[in-house]
Amino acid sequence: MEDRSEDAEGRRLLLDARSQQRSEALALYERAADARYGKTFRAAALAEWAAFHFRGGEHGDAILVYRRLLDDIPRHFVEPDIVLLARYQVAAGLDAGGQAAQAQAAYLEFLADLLGEQPSLEITAGSGFFVSRTLARLREMESAGNLSGEGRSILAEMAR
Repeated sequence: MEDRSEDAEGRRLLLDARSQQRSEALALYERAADARYGKTFRAAALAEWAAFHFRGGEHGDAILVYRRLLDDIPRHFVEPDIVLLARYQVAAGLDAGGQAAQAQAAYLEFLADLLGEQPSLEITAGSGFFVSRTLARLREMESAGNLSGEGRSILAEMAR
């Protein structure tokens, strides 16, 4: 992971953002995610900015920032737990935003990328938490009669 001296200014921006009113905090988070800072720092700043949106109920904005993190920052600069959080929160944001079909697809893709035959996500200490939350949400969808055949099949397979 990289640690650059220029990131000190970015760290000050994040500290300031945590203590500001919403509009000022959003502007500071955006500045902290600027390309002039190191990629490792930017990944953390993007994750914090997205979480700020998510906590505020701005799920669409949170999804955009999480996707920016996942798409713009090379994976080796991002802490594996942040990648897991971002992937899970994209699905949860779609779910909270009433986009059930897209959320279900994102949850299932997340499980496949973490636990499938050819996983693309790193198993970490936090993996179990995200897997259990994902499975619980899929079971809720199943109980409500809103889980696809593929989803029911995957749940049944994981129960074995």
